[in-house]
This record gives sequence, structure tokens and C-alpha cells, in this order.
Amino acid sequence: MTSPQFARSLTVEQILADRNHGHITVRYKVHGYWSSDSINLYIRRGWTGDHSWEFSISHSSGGRDDKEIKEDYEAVKNFSAALLDASELAKYLQVNSEMLEVAYQNYVEDMRKQDQEQELLRQKAIDEDPAMGMTEAEVEVDNLAIRARASGFSKMKVKIRGSDVWIPISAQCRERISFSCVNRFGTAVRMNKKQLIEMVAGLSKQIDYV
Repeated sequence: MTSPQFARSLTVEQILADRNHGHITVRYKVHGYWSSDSINLYIRRGWTGDHSWEFSISHSSGGRDDKEIKEDYEAVKNFSAALLDASELAKYLQVNSEMLEVAYQNYVEDMRKQDQEQELLRQKAIDEDPAMGMTEAEVEVDNLAIRARASGFSKMKVKIRGSDVWIPISAQCRERISFSCVNRFGTAVRMNKKQLIEMVAGLSKQIDYV
């Protein structure tokens, strides 16, 4: 909304649609002041109790822009008009807060449906990417150890089922074989052979020796 005195970032219709899902900020650019948000109306849905909608107003002139509006009294009148608009808007929204709640609940339901769809797709990808199993995992870990004994070091990566994520696994041979894998934090974690076989058994059959 734009007037000769100020510009408001959101219309009433946009606010009532709750496009920011429970956290809405309406910014006012007051003509005659530098700041792009001299006045802010904050609209928040409470997260405790009865989840009622809360409205608060902050303001800071940000300094005069006398090239835009030369006279102080005209700029102050603009500031007053913007403050009055923010106050009246807050009152209107409070009276009609059930419309904000309806928009918010619609958003929550949409997100729930999207999460369900994503979970179904994720499960489908897992089901179509069978686990390696203990027998094959034991063979692959033995192969990793054999390579390490031959060259001192060997490495493979195994995919997590139904994803694009690969787990790097390595074996090092000095006096004896030691195994390690890189966790999701990027840290190498040492494992014994039994632990490694059990972990690899639950991963995908997709494997690559590096």
C-alpha cells in the first residue's frame, strides 16, 4: 500500500493470507525519512497457552531526508499518519485474528501433507534399494582387508539406502588391520571388523572401491 505520506509493505489481504506462517512484519517507509522501515508492525502467533495472535509496533525515524520532504512539520505529519495507520491496522487484525488463524492452520495442513508425501517417497526409495545383508557385507569387508594387506591402505564407499549419500570406509594395515568410517559430521570413527560388518550389512548394495 502506498500513500502520499508513507508506503506499507503488505496489503491487508496479504497479511490475512498469513504468507509468512505465523510471523509477519509489516514495514512502513515514511516519506521524509531515510529509513526503509521507520515503523514496523509485528504480528506473531503465540506458541504457548491459547496460541493467541499478538501485535506490537516499533518505530525509529532513522533520520530526516529533507531532499524528499523539505519541511520538518510535513515529515512529522507523515510519520504520525503512518503510526496511526499501523495502530488502526493492528486493531483491525486483532478483531479479525480468526482469519489469520484459518490461514495458519491451512498452511500447517499443507505442510503435513507435504511431509507425508516426502516420507512415502523416501520409503519407496529405500524399499527399491535393498540392504546388502550380513553375508555380502562380510565378503566386502574381507575384500577391503585383503587390499589393505597388499598395499597398506584401501578404501571403499557404500551408499545409504534410498539416498545419494555415500559412507567412506577405509582399512589400514600396519602390524594388524584397522578399520574406520567417516560419520555425518565428517569425523573418522574407528571400528572393529564385527562392528563394520554389521553397519555395512544395513547399507545399500551399491558399493564402490576408491
